[in-house]
This record gives sequence, structure tokens and C-alpha cells, in this order.
Amino acid sequence: RFVEDLVFYIKDGRVDGLNFGLEQTTMNGILQHDMWNDTSRLVLVNFLECYKTAYALERLDYLDAVFSDDALIIIGTQLPHTQRSEVATLNQSQYKYTQLSKSQYIERLSKIFAAQEFVNIQFEDAVVKKTGRNNERYQIILKQNYYSTTYADKGYLFLLADLSNPALPIIHVRVWDADKNDLMNYAEWNY
Repeated sequence: RFVEDLVFYIKDGRVDGLNFGLEQTTMNGILQHDMWNDTSRLVLVNFLECYKTAYALERLDYLDAVFSDDALIIIGTQLPHTQRSEVATLNQSQYKYTQLSKSQYIERLSKIFAAQEFVNIQFEDAVVKKTGRNNERYQIILKQNYYSTTYADKGYLFLLADLSNPALPIIHVRVWDADKNDLMNYAEWNY
């Protein structure tokens, strides 16, 4: 069972949109950046709410639109207990990492959505920084809890997103890792 906060978007006195809300810890990680203007922070919150909602509502159209055609996408899958090395103690040995093209990723999501009764992602924590010459380009690290009918895992998601056009955000990099420190090192790269 999942309980989600709903966020209503009102335009001209009518409901113009609806998303699942972010966890308070995620909101705090974004809103703490009081040196950013309110618009930047709200665009970032809206983007993450839309991203989360797209998985829950199986919105492949949205996900296809927000990923850059040449996006770097790395997924991680927890291996079944029988496939884990008995001598390995590192967390990484329990996961398989795969780099996918955008089309491979969207096709994979299509199969997941068709096979699962539900997909629910929840974000906790948020480490966010603006990066590069484009002032609305963000490196985002989120603790992600992923649940579906037949699979669940917890790990960390790195997104490099250009939010300069709030109506059409673009994700250039999406990397999942079981270890937050690995992603923090990854985020130190200059984009």
C-alpha cells in the first residue's frame, strides 16, 4: 500500500495538472538553496514531481520526451540471492549495471509497465547543485525507493537535467547506483 500526497496545479481557477508530491526530506534538499530564486526551486520541484508521477502513471510519452536522444543511462538491478558471490562482501557485487540507449531504456520501461500491476518510486534526501555555464542545469542525487509488483530495491539516482525550458526539461544523464558515495564522486565530474 502506498499513500501519496497529491499536488494540484491551478490555472485560471481550474485544475490544470496533478502530480504525486515529493517527500519532505526531498523538498528540504531543494528548498534549502535560498540563494536560488523561487522560480528555479519550484521548477526543480515540479520536474521531480512530474518524473515520479510518470512512473506511477506509466507515462512513456513524458519519459520519452524528457530524455535527451543521446542521454547516458545506466541502470542497476539487484541480483537474486542465488547469483551473488558468496565470498564477495562489497555492496556492488549484489548488483548488475547496464548502460542503455534512450530507445533501449524506453522499450525496457514499456515492458516493465506492461508486466507490472504498479510501479512506485519514492525519493528521499536530495543533494542538488547547479552546474556548468547554463544556470538552470542541475546535478541531482536522490535516494530512490523503487517498488513494483515483482521487484523492489533501494539505491541512489543521479540525474543531470537542463531545466532552462520548464515546459520541456531534458535529462542528459541518468545513473542508478547502490552506493551514494559512488554517485557523489560521479557528480564531481564537470558537465
